[in-house]
Amino acid sequence: MSEALAQKHEVSISAIPQALKAPPPASMMEAMMAWDESEYMGNYGSCLDILGVISPALVVVDPMCSHGYDAYTALRQNDMLLPPLSIEDFAGMIQSKLAFFWEYPVLSSAFPFPLPWSLMFPNISLTVRLICCLFSSTRLRMVATWRKKHGLTGTVPCFEPYIENSHYLFHSMLENDYPMIIPQHIKFCGPILLPERPISESDPDLAAWLEKGPTILINLGCHVAFDAADTNKLAKGVRVVLDYEPGIQVLWKINSRGPLSDDLLQLLGQELASGRVRIEDWLTIDPLAILQSGHVTCSVHHRSAKSYYEAIG
Repeated sequence: MSEALAQKHEVSISAIPQALKAPPPASMMEAMMAWDESEYMGNYGSCLDILGVISPALVVVDPMCSHGYDAYTALRQNDMLLPPLSIEDFAGMIQSKLAFFWEYPVLSSAFPFPLPWSLMFPNISLTVRLICCLFSSTRLRMVATWRKKHGLTGTVPCFEPYIENSHYLFHSMLENDYPMIIPQHIKFCGPILLPERPISESDPDLAAWLEKGPTILINLGCHVAFDAADTNKLAKGVRVVLDYEPGIQVLWKINSRGPLSDDLLQLLGQELASGRVRIEDWLTIDPLAILQSGHVTCSVHHRSAKSYYEAIG
């Protein structure tokens, strides 16, 4: 099912930097709100039924799961919000002097922190543009219409930046985030990770390969699809690292739109033949098991919450 969803909501890597220049691609918005009206309201009703039957003392809600949050709100249960995103994405909006706009680098900008004076006005402009793009989304308006039709009011929960007086639990660490004022009802617990079987048991062949030396893991997720141009750009970066660090090997998971290009084979052909670079179209085991092997010195990912927390965990 996850592979089918990934294929349905596939996004070209070259489209990501354009998110701030034009409205987000429809596939990106659908990946965040991948329901039609009957699915959304059906999930909402199921959550109501479950909460009604078990009468929990505490409901832990991912605010990105909008129908679950709507159900909890309808029943006014005691709640704990467990967001998958950075603290900046939630508490940033309540910082003094509108610091969210000019102090913290906007998503996908690649701006440094602290922001130099020369980038403050571009950062403000990009932040405003991103907010406008999100809230002018046709998909978001459709979901808002469904909710209103069924008596649900307010902002679609997954686009509510901060819910005052709700208790938040972030599975990150304050030391790894931007410095900011943190309200008392926001707590940190560190990465929450599921246990994984040792890689020596789940994939002995890959385990033996990893033992050959320190490894860079490149895994940009299911939703990022590489065409030839995308692949070649990243391959050139891999080439630089291989030349600079002779002892490094690379495990690269590519969700490719076609066969590997001749340019990539020319750039990395020798290392592919020797096994120093290993390219897979799918990882048979969870990336966390690879990270826990002790042989990965660098994890290159697409800033998904799961990938980030696995890397720092």
